[in-house]
Amino acid sequence: MNMNIDTTIFIIYLIANVGFGLYWGRKNKTIQDYALGGRNFSTGTLVSTIMAGYLGGDYLFITLAQVYTTGLHYAIGCLGMSFGLLLVARIFVPKMGEFLGKVSIAEALGDLYGKRVRLIAAICGSVVASGFIALQFKVFATIFRSYLGISSDYAIYLAGFIVVSYSAFGGIRSIAFTDVIQFFTFGVLIPVLSIVIWHEYTNINGFDFKQAMSNPIFNPQEFLGFSNSKFWSLIFLFILFSLPSFDATLFQRVSIGRSTTQVTKAFTISSILLLLILSGMSWIGFLLFNVDPTLEPDNLVHYIINNYAHVGLKGFILVGLGAMCMSNADANLNSASVVLTHDFLSPLGFKFKNELILSKLIALTIGMIALFLASLDYDLLSLVFMTQSFNLAAMPLMLAILGFRTTEKSVLIGIVAHFICVPIWRQFFMDTTGIDSLVPGWITNAVFCIGSHYLLKQGGLVATKT
Repeated sequence: MNMNIDTTIFIIYLIANVGFGLYWGRKNKTIQDYALGGRNFSTGTLVSTIMAGYLGGDYLFITLAQVYTTGLHYAIGCLGMSFGLLLVARIFVPKMGEFLGKVSIAEALGDLYGKRVRLIAAICGSVVASGFIALQFKVFATIFRSYLGISSDYAIYLAGFIVVSYSAFGGIRSIAFTDVIQFFTFGVLIPVLSIVIWHEYTNINGFDFKQAMSNPIFNPQEFLGFSNSKFWSLIFLFILFSLPSFDATLFQRVSIGRSTTQVTKAFTISSILLLLILSGMSWIGFLLFNVDPTLEPDNLVHYIINNYAHVGLKGFILVGLGAMCMSNADANLNSASVVLTHDFLSPLGFKFKNELILSKLIALTIGMIALFLASLDYDLLSLVFMTQSFNLAAMPLMLAILGFRTTEKSVLIGIVAHFICVPIWRQFFMDTTGIDSLVPGWITNAVFCIGSHYLLKQGGLVATKT
């Protein structure tokens, strides 16, 4: 291991993070404590956990690479994530009073549509979460390998061990506490990087903003016009990012709130902060392109660390990247272990004296599965969209929140159609259309669910007023 000031800072942070996480998780006595933490979190803590669920270490790598290669196409398109959070805050959360305090998204759907839907939602939630966890392990391992001198195989296992150790045994209290620290860390990281790169570049080369914006990929005129294919490609990307994911992690961030008013406020604040952070990441990508347009896009983060980070700052950057990875991975690990314990094994009739202990063991298992996924050679952005494409439970939940209640049969028809659509689309249509399977899958789910409801004359449940 390469020991110096920067690696020492990083290692101290990891040890402190794990220690604090385990300390704050010692109060867990039941699965409800593990998943909901008593629902006594402050709005600021909720904001931190929401941001942690949305931003992982992979997003810095992805955003820098995409902005560097596609310019405004991705820089504007990715801002749809912020708009999506605002949609959740203003349209969905105010109607979710009946779901507050539910242990998981699978439990909520099970109460509406029965055991089979609950089981499917539990499986889908764990699959999607495993994909996101694997992404963070992948990025975290890159940090260990590149800057601590640890070999590739050991790096992934070490990354997994650190995240799993405190999130599996600490529960949501542990995660919420560490998320506050982690959000502060990577919230400071982005503006610091922007200032450092801006200062270094302007001192050496000067900076002509007008000339920089004349490049075709950063020139707004290149994306204007209803007959312009670039315009519609950008709009579609923005819509794609705007779609509320409503995976197990996002639902948990709603259910742990004290009231819909508090959760609405937290999601609104998060949407603004996310807008600022994504804009900062895009600005860094823009600056790097003007520094040197011949760099390798996938290695931009390493370029920043090796060329702009002085002693001490490099350690802070490593801590920031580690914080982004850990905060996203622990959020997904906790939600996945809860749904598999509470909403998959229990409904199947497996009886356990202590669901809490079982949930911790399952968290360890999910961590091992994520380690396997992290070892696969897969593009980061593609893996994000692919895992989300199999979030089969999101559409029935969103329809239910908006007031459309149907029967188990119609929900299952929509889910099966969605499941069939995704691999067919990815195999035969995704490359030719350039459209990921996420959107066709959700549209298919909604069309078949709503269509079968009316064609088969299904009865519906009355939505609870909140």
